[in-house]
Amino acid sequence: WVKSEDVALGNQAEVLAYAESKPRVIITDADARTAFTPERPEISSLSLDMGISLPYLKQWPITEVVNGQGSLGSYVISLPIRNAHGSLEVIPALLPNKYNFQEQYLAISDMDLLLQSFKFLGERYGWGHDYGTRDCSGFVSEVYRSMGLLLPRNTSDQERSLAYDREPFAATLSRDQRIEKIKRARIGDLIYIPGHVMMVIGHDNYGPWVIHDSHATGFIQYGHYYSVPTNGVAITPILSMAFSAEKTYIEAVTSIQHIIPRQNQ
Repeated sequence: WVKSEDVALGNQAEVLAYAESKPRVIITDADARTAFTPERPEISSLSLDMGISLPYLKQWPITEVVNGQGSLGSYVISLPIRNAHGSLEVIPALLPNKYNFQEQYLAISDMDLLLQSFKFLGERYGWGHDYGTRDCSGFVSEVYRSMGLLLPRNTSDQERSLAYDREPFAATLSRDQRIEKIKRARIGDLIYIPGHVMMVIGHDNYGPWVIHDSHATGFIQYGHYYSVPTNGVAITPILSMAFSAEKTYIEAVTSIQHIIPRQNQ
């Protein structure tokens, strides 16, 4: 549900004109914000999620102010707002150059997948974007959105999607069979357990490592179970991760989504 006071009414032509406006800039930062402006508080220090595409007013005259500030050192973008009459209005805003953004989507590569996901390290977990942050599915969605790929918002929808190269894990698979499948996972692959998603970032002698946004993580080491609070984005070795001394993450894996098809890797 969306509160009525948060909805602006516009006709089809107005909405489509904004959506199709070019050129555009793509937010590639984990915490980009518009410039502070007391003149327009509704767009002041506005958080812009990774992967958002916004119209770029490239021909804006440098002699003209934007909400009380010059445009040197910033890009001028346009943002939709609800005006005093409840109607859609599009106004200019400043996007400071200190943030990461560019005029094209990022390449879908191992390096960009790592760089984009690492930008969230240490960020607090926020279910449904609580605290202005992300949850597990929101995190992986924004990483891929910065490369022009849209994933379903919820973990269950992501996992079920047939738009990608899905590899299901049958309940009858043995632990060794599951480990063998996971060891073949590539950077950027998404591993699913009920209610959670993790992104593969590489392999070493400890097996595959994943980056994910979670409440807490448990591990089994030398036969002992340890519960480790996270409540944020962290990197962990999936082979030693566990829910308890009796159940590991490996046993709970239900599928892997190869967002980049294996035949293209």
